[in-house]
Amino acid sequence: MHGPGWRRPWTVIKHGDGSLAMELMHRADRDWPFEFRAEQFVRLRAGQLELELRLHALAAQPMPAGLGWHPYFPDHGDVDLQLRARRDWPVPADVMPVGSVPLPVVQRLVHLRRHAPRDALVRALSEWDGSAVLHWPSQGCALSLKASRLLRHVILFAPTDAPFLCVEPVSHAIDGFNLQARGLRNTGTRTLAPGQTLRASLRMQPLER
Repeated sequence: MHGPGWRRPWTVIKHGDGSLAMELMHRADRDWPFEFRAEQFVRLRAGQLELELRLHALAAQPMPAGLGWHPYFPDHGDVDLQLRARRDWPVPADVMPVGSVPLPVVQRLVHLRRHAPRDALVRALSEWDGSAVLHWPSQGCALSLKASRLLRHVILFAPTDAPFLCVEPVSHAIDGFNLQARGLRNTGTRTLAPGQTLRASLRMQPLER
């Protein structure tokens, strides 16, 4: 469901004070029949965490492609999340949306307050402006997220049985490739020609509150 990158070991190719570069070489297999090379860069500088992903298509044929991160943030019942998006991809119990609907103007500022006890949360949004702010009132701290233009979908996930909230900047909708094959538009999916590269970045910075 999340692609081959998270299930395979990455090789450290360079590291220094506050920086790390990793590489993943993938040979075609039953799970993903396209060869590619991925690079991931992690940098701490100027009070920010900077993440970058690059995906290089090495297959001889066009390759479906997507990028994203799956950050986990602590949620002990009082985390407050704010972001702006224009479309909602309703997620049913089987976690596979079948399409999208525009968010009403009054709901385009998505404002989530998490209070225990809580229900499980799964939201899939698109036409996101790439910015989000998380605030923990009990801790007196906040964090901003800034995603690059490729990442105009965002998935929000918080289970009932664990104290975390995921805010996942991604390039495409859940099950986007199958939705596109059914004729749906604006799924965010990409196809890379041999030799093409896809890039995405994400910055996180603590805020004073």
